[in-house]
Amino acid sequence: MEDNRPYPDMPAVQWRERIANHLRFWMRVRDYRSAERLAHESGVNKGNVSRILRGDSAPGVRTLAALANALEITIEDLLSETQNMLETEARYEAARSAKRPEGGAGR
Repeated sequence: MEDNRPYPDMPAVQWRERIANHLRFWMRVRDYRSAERLAHESGVNKGNVSRILRGDSAPGVRTLAALANALEITIEDLLSETQNMLETEARYEAARSAKRPEGGAGR
């Protein structure tokens, strides 16, 4: 079986945990309160989303793309280091605020 993880030297368990942590981070940033909503918005099966969020399963590239798209981020954002995630969050929030009509609440 071919190993297509972006960090092939990282143990599989650590890779699954990293993806789970990063997804949960971005779900908080994007105000996604449930795996069900992420599944619905991404088109990924709810059971698969739940397994990924628990760190029991590692998503393939298509699934990563679907999840990132639903969260309105790039795959690179999803896989980035924690410091980069915080910087990216601030950048996205600034852009989102600039798009909001005056006095309007976001999504």
